[in-house]
Amino acid sequence: MIRIFWALIAAVTMGWSYHVINSDSFESINPMLKLWIIKDKKLEIELDSGFLNTNNEVKLEAFDSSGLLSYEVKITDRHDNILAQKEEILLKKNKKVEITMPKLPELEDGEIITYHVKARDWSNSNFFRGNVSSITKQVIVKNKAQDDIRIISKSSGIKYGGSAIVAFGIGNLDKENSNVIDEVFISNGFNKFRAYPFINKYGNLVYISIVAWPIFNNYFDPKIHVVDKAANESTLDISWNTSLPHGHRKLEINMSNDRLRDSVSRIDSYLFENQKGLDLDEEKFKFFNRFIREMDNNRIRNIAMSIKKRDSNIKDFNSFMPISNYRTSGIFGDEYIFRYKSENMGSYRRLGADLISARQEVINKNDGFVAFRGKIGSYGNVAMISYNLGITALYGYLDKIPTVSGEIKHLDSIGFTGNSGLAQANGLSLSILIQGVFANPREWCDEEFIQNINKVINDANNAK
Repeated sequence: MIRIFWALIAAVTMGWSYHVINSDSFESINPMLKLWIIKDKKLEIELDSGFLNTNNEVKLEAFDSSGLLSYEVKITDRHDNILAQKEEILLKKNKKVEITMPKLPELEDGEIITYHVKARDWSNSNFFRGNVSSITKQVIVKNKAQDDIRIISKSSGIKYGGSAIVAFGIGNLDKENSNVIDEVFISNGFNKFRAYPFINKYGNLVYISIVAWPIFNNYFDPKIHVVDKAANESTLDISWNTSLPHGHRKLEINMSNDRLRDSVSRIDSYLFENQKGLDLDEEKFKFFNRFIREMDNNRIRNIAMSIKKRDSNIKDFNSFMPISNYRTSGIFGDEYIFRYKSENMGSYRRLGADLISARQEVINKNDGFVAFRGKIGSYGNVAMISYNLGITALYGYLDKIPTVSGEIKHLDSIGFTGNSGLAQANGLSLSILIQGVFANPREWCDEEFIQNINKVINDANNAK
């Protein structure tokens, strides 16, 4: 009996110990610690780039499920001299705390400092001493933004709905500049366009960007932005001649019974997942115009923006004109309003060019790679091909889904013109996107425009 009694006592003790040790008060997970840069009192960037503008605040974010007991911060220079320090016992057992780091004395650019941070929680684990986390972050002080952006060459101007190119350098074009640069882009007042770095024939680091002026934006204010790894940003205005926005045509199309029936028959299979409750042809066509067209254009934009391609070998462009002996239908930016028996059936904006022709081969004019091939709504059978400097071309209305894939070379065949999608006659739908923004494709089919683009590329390649 005595043995049984002590066995029960041991079992109860072990069970109680297991319960206690595995309770929240004995949790054994170390606190989570992060250091953040606060810029303009709102922008938070994790302190992980190796550079810091000491005029920006640094914030410690700590979290632990059992609550935080204390923290210690020490900031030292390269000689281990203490520049600032702070420590505190936290009595409220908060699970999450945010603490502003102590202000540093004035330091020169290039000085190396180190943040030593330690935090302890309220857990009873580790013989009631709690769990401890520590992080060490070494950074180089960089308080000055890049103030030496210089334009090497650029287009003389840009048209509403069109494109332009600019080449520029930072500092003395030294390749080592890129070690402190985090992001370089052009803004047009609404959109951001990546600037592509490349090493020119003299071994200098040059940036090139092609930008677009979307037809949806009347305002155009181009600037170069250079953001370094310390979150400093510098800008430079680009002085381009701009054509004033003009009113786009609004064209009303009265649908006959036959045209409505033909259009719905072409899109019916494309709508099948979304057409529950849509029985009449009028309902289907209205739904397509008001919702599906924009979904398709967003899909095209997303494909173009998701392309990751290295552009270290930037070459001259050829005209993008893929066919010959054609006539155009409509103007880029035109708005078409469909009516059936006086009822508004929705509208769409032309974001490309329709090239009407007899059946002929569609020829690729620049080296690139096939980003997508398949069916896309009113565009029918399409191929989307990505080229240098963020340019993507969509070739639609093809007679069948193209078989091309992977890398595609100058003068390779894409397929044949057709009347798939909502084409009204045999031909080709051509759209050009600049980093996901639809731009006027007629420019990219114009030899003089292409020569001006190539001149800027050549000027960049010869910059000393």
